[in-house]
Parts: sequence; C-alpha cells; structure tokens
Amino acid sequence: MCVEPNVDYLPGLAHRKCTVVRAAIGSPEDKTQLFTFGGAGGGFVGDGFDNKHERQETKKEMMHMLPLSELLRKVNAPPVIDLFSLDVEGAESIVMESFPWSTHRFKVLLVERPKPDLSKALIEHGYVLLRGNAIFNDETWVDKAFLPSVMQFAHRRWSDLPQHSCMDASGHHKPAGHSINGKIVLESWDGTA
Repeated sequence: MCVEPNVDYLPGLAHRKCTVVRAAIGSPEDKTQLFTFGGAGGGFVGDGFDNKHERQETKKEMMHMLPLSELLRKVNAPPVIDLFSLDVEGAESIVMESFPWSTHRFKVLLVERPKPDLSKALIEHGYVLLRGNAIFNDETWVDKAFLPSVMQFAHRRWSDLPQHSCMDASGHHKPAGHSINGKIVLESWDGTA
C-alpha cells in the first residue's frame, strides 16, 4: 500500500500494483491540518513540521487526518507487516501517535528523521535502531523478535540475492551501479540516482 495525500503525485502512482490511498495520516481522527502541495517538500504546515510557514506560491488544502490504526483496519492489514517506510516531512510522530502497537508489528521500519518521542516509543515497544541510512538522519529500526532473520539477510551480498524480482517481471531492470566520490551508488528503478 502507498499512502500519499498530494493529489499531484497520484497519476504517477497509478501504474503501481499496490493499493494507493489518498489520505493525510495522523491523530486525532478528523482533526484538520493545513497541507501544502510543494512537490517533494510538501506536507503539513506548522511548528514541528519541515514546512514551518505557509508558502503563498504553492497549492494548499485543509485535510482531515486519518489515524494509521484506522487505515490499517479499513484495508484489513495483517498483524505483521514486513516493511514500513515513514517519510512525511516532520510529521512522523503524529502519524505514529495512536499506532496500535499491541495489534500490529513491523519487521523493519524506515523512518525519516524520527524525533526523540518517536525513537523513545519505538524502543519502548521492542524495536532496536539498526542503522542510520543517510546524511538526512533517516534510520532503520527492527523489531527485536525479527532481528536475527533481518541480520542474516542484511549480511548477504547483492550477488547472492535472487536474480529475478517482481520488478524484472514488470519489465524494469535492476539498477546499474556507479561511483560518486569513490562511493558505489545504485540508481533508482526509474534510472535517476
């Protein structure tokens, strides 16, 4: 599933086989929050978010928040989810504020710049910080119960992985690697770095 509140991105997501949901995830339910459609930097506007001030040149909309727990219920999400990527321009804590920790688990979470309250909640609910991923302080967290299997996979080399993936079956090819400043960088599936 892909959750995206920015209507400008929906045409580009239409080719995906996953369920695409247009929603602003957060708590409490039905609270309205100003959302700006400022491209990749769009998102909620206000103190505590990446978008501190409303920019006059961008489209904006008051959106009703939908708690993540309610979305998971509506789509009949399984109790254990393999991967959850949370990148919401400073609203990560609001998204996870009412998360049903007792009914749903993530094996692996990718979180963009978690604030201290979210890091504390992850630790309290049995997650461990595996690593920082980028200069932007994105982090990978793992459920302790799944840590041994994740670590076993994490130590595998690219060449040891299956050579055909769902992306191959869809006509997309594995990204090509190249070097930037002496570091190997993989291109994304669409060919951009």
